[in-house]
Amino acid sequence: MVILGSVGRLQPLSLALAVQGIEIMSHKCKDFLIEISASGLVNWTGEEDENCIANPYLVLALNLLDITIDPVNLYDRFFSNTKCGRGDVYLYQNHHKVPSYFAIDMYRGLTDQLDVIQIAIRAETNSSQVKVALRGFIDTVENQFCYEESSISSRVNELIDLNSYPKEIEESGYKQHICEVKGC
Repeated sequence: MVILGSVGRLQPLSLALAVQGIEIMSHKCKDFLIEISASGLVNWTGEEDENCIANPYLVLALNLLDITIDPVNLYDRFFSNTKCGRGDVYLYQNHHKVPSYFAIDMYRGLTDQLDVIQIAIRAETNSSQVKVALRGFIDTVENQFCYEESSISSRVNELIDLNSYPKEIEESGYKQHICEVKGC
């Protein structure tokens, strides 16, 4: 936001408030929840199914988290191996003293025609840079349904909590599990 300065020039809101002695509190966002179509995991380079690459903004966010995952493999797993009314959560974490997490809910709803997936990220390090990368990611995805960022999120907690699984999915009766992927 920009406001008009005392001499008629435009100033950023933060500068204007600082000049007036008002301090701005910046919250460190470390939890991110994203709901997109699974096709957003990749960018297309041609007409054939195999002509895709991982979304570069998602790759950047994963690199900043120090978590090694190939989004193309996630895309393939979702579309090739996950039947409607089924799908588990895959949880990845780095090996830092205070770990960061990437979780992806690959459940395919019985009537879901947009192939919606949920991604939960807890960025214990590099959170400011991860935030920028995730904004770039969500802005390049064609079918985006939710983008949340907060210092702590109950929805992220729920998705990454190993003790809350298996969960029964009401619409299908499927018992969803969480698969903790080691060695990321």
